[in-house]
Amino acid sequence: MRTRAIAELLAGISGRSYSRGFTEGLHAAQWEALRYFARANDSARTVGAFAEARGTTQGTATQTVTALVKKDLLIRRHRAEDRRIVQLDLTERGRHLLASDPLQHLIDSLNKLSAEDREALAQGLIALHQQLRQSGN
Repeated sequence: MRTRAIAELLAGISGRSYSRGFTEGLHAAQWEALRYFARANDSARTVGAFAEARGTTQGTATQTVTALVKKDLLIRRHRAEDRRIVQLDLTERGRHLLASDPLQHLIDSLNKLSAEDREALAQGLIALHQQLRQSGN
């Protein structure tokens, strides 16, 4: 397969998955944040850690988190050991909403691939991701 065809295929898959992220009153970045806070350990459930993991600014991450707090999907809590640190946790409503995560369609499709195909795809995507990061894209 030609390189351009692979790039177009990836863009198409990406676009379809991204557009599915505009559901349940959320947009794709907010779904990404919910997923992040659902799987992050206690020390990583801060706006700063989310911004770093997502590769975005603190301000952009704060806007996303603030929207999720207003929608009662995340709650801010001060850490007992250091009240200056604000930890973010999913609310019951946030956990319930994640059960209908629009990314599930992609997960279901990937699960239909053979283990060998999934592994080859994963290795290729990891290499592509590293290349994009190194080139600054």
